[in-house]
Amino acid sequence: MQIDIIAVGKIKENWLKQGIAEYTKRMRQGVSIKIHEVQEESILGHSDKEIMQLLHVEGERIIKAIPKQSLIFSLSIEGKVYTSEELSDKLNTLCVKGNSRFSFIIGSSFGLSQKVYDISHERLSLSSMTFPHQLCRLILIEQLYRAHTIISGKTYHK
Repeated sequence: MQIDIIAVGKIKENWLKQGIAEYTKRMRQGVSIKIHEVQEESILGHSDKEIMQLLHVEGERIIKAIPKQSLIFSLSIEGKVYTSEELSDKLNTLCVKGNSRFSFIIGSSFGLSQKVYDISHERLSLSSMTFPHQLCRLILIEQLYRAHTIISGKTYHK
């Protein structure tokens, strides 16, 4: 299984970097994981027009970073909420059907462009709560690790 996490912006806090590195390291057996950071646009105002332009520019960068033949899951608060077991079953079923490359997209604090949502196979929500987009990376990678351990029959999940 190949997992690509495509995220807008860089992680600044060391504790987040350490957590992400730890779960990435844990997944080395059977899963190849790569994190692609795309440049975050700066914005002066917060008008709808400025935000739409920002999302468009970031969206183009995201789309360029998505590997070919990848099933795309865009993170969105409006997306489908899975339990850990359901996410594990979903990924396992997709792998059994011959899909082995997955891209998970995390936008900036303004979200993602409609174009990114349009090319996504599914919108995925980590929770009904709102989290900082940098923290979402850690939560996502932990859940991907948890899904991997469930598929592998390991005891981490318990």
